[in-house]
Amino acid sequence: MINKMLIGFIQDGKHSGIDKYLLGFCKVAFQNGARLDFLTDKITPQMYEYLNSMGFGIFEIPSLKKPLSQFLKIKKIIKIGGYDCVYLNISESFNCIGLLAAKLCAVPVRIVHSHSSGVDRHNKYVRLIRNMLHRFFKKTVSAYSTKRFACSSVAGKWMFNNDFEIIYNAVDGKRFSYDQNIREYTRKFLGLTDEKTFIHIGHFCYQKNNFFLMDVFSEILKRDKNCVLLSVGMGEDFDAVCKYAKKLGIDKRIKFLGVRDDIPALLSASDVFIFPSRFEGLSITCIEAQFSGLPCVLSDAISREVSLSSKLVFLPTQDPGKWAETALSMYSQRQPASLDKNVLKNYDIVNQQEQLKSILGV
Repeated sequence: MINKMLIGFIQDGKHSGIDKYLLGFCKVAFQNGARLDFLTDKITPQMYEYLNSMGFGIFEIPSLKKPLSQFLKIKKIIKIGGYDCVYLNISESFNCIGLLAAKLCAVPVRIVHSHSSGVDRHNKYVRLIRNMLHRFFKKTVSAYSTKRFACSSVAGKWMFNNDFEIIYNAVDGKRFSYDQNIREYTRKFLGLTDEKTFIHIGHFCYQKNNFFLMDVFSEILKRDKNCVLLSVGMGEDFDAVCKYAKKLGIDKRIKFLGVRDDIPALLSASDVFIFPSRFEGLSITCIEAQFSGLPCVLSDAISREVSLSSKLVFLPTQDPGKWAETALSMYSQRQPASLDKNVLKNYDIVNQQEQLKSILGV
């Protein structure tokens, strides 16, 4: 069994699917007596307190903008810590400095876990450069890692040149189950009555395609004015997207809710989930929406491995009018989830806990 593991990279526990996954991993490690330490580029008081309550540590390291400083810092942490495993959860292969440090320090178990399938940058020239770097470092990641994991087949092919194992992005199904009483309470709290309520949950960034989402909702309102969009999340594009919504004249019909802790309640309060991402590894949010029973309109760039119910439609992100028509056609009386049992087992939290224990060698 692995007794002491160094894990990269976590943020604040709220803003990314990687954070959600790592918090789930924390619980399994704590229950099985493993010691975890985490790497981050900025320690938040809440994350420090949460990890410290389980006896876990967290180290602040330089960002990837200072690769040599990051390498030296991680190398020092490894040498002092005496870890028997380094476990890197990354989206692009060139974020493998911790892997190089672990290899140099002869850490016996070196795990890389892929959580994405593209480069999240608006500037096409930056994307081109990062894609080139990613292709170059794929060889290093594949050669230096002793174990390779991915959240989906597309994420695995994005990161590795050789074999990998899929660790499914499971959720607590009971927590996200549809609840009529919570729906009524949450809608009242949000000031909603009989409006058709659409929801998007995600970071405001290039990957999530938020500007296209605004175009879609504008088209929805042209067809049916009695509609509201719940927009959950924050990010670098937040202010620009809000301004764009105001320019389109739809901002009064959008509730920009920021980062929230009550996602199950917001899903129960909604009628249709819209998710036009340019790429995904495998979105936990899409899984949560389906556990809540929401019809989903998703980008066709998202892996079909996300499909748990029959109430999904995949569309290319080209015609906002088509998205609007599809989203409105999927509106119906709110119902609990009806999920494919053959696929569901992959996303059951108990099954994932067994997978996570296997990472620890339990």
